[in-house]
Amino acid sequence: MWLPGEDLSNDGGVLFGAPAVAFLFAHRGLGLYGALDAGVFLQSLMLSAHARGLGTCAQGALGVWAAPVRALFDVAPDYRLLVGVSIALLIITALGV
Repeated sequence: MWLPGEDLSNDGGVLFGAPAVAFLFAHRGLGLYGALDAGVFLQSLMLSAHARGLGTCAQGALGVWAAPVRALFDVAPDYRLLVGVSIALLIITALGV
């Protein structure tokens, strides 16, 4: 499990070497509409990050980290982890990537 302030750069490829990650939860009671709202929020977050020179990668596979993330941040049990988002400085190369 990662701790706040811990170096995430050697993550074994889980976060693609990104130094930061955000986890997006939705309340179970909101059902499908909660997931839809969260998706719209996620898109806005990623576009806003890009406008500020940050690259993002939404990763549904980070859902396997639900238990440690829930414990670390004391997330209430009625919230489910939908997605994680790796966040890093955007670096543009000669190839445009």
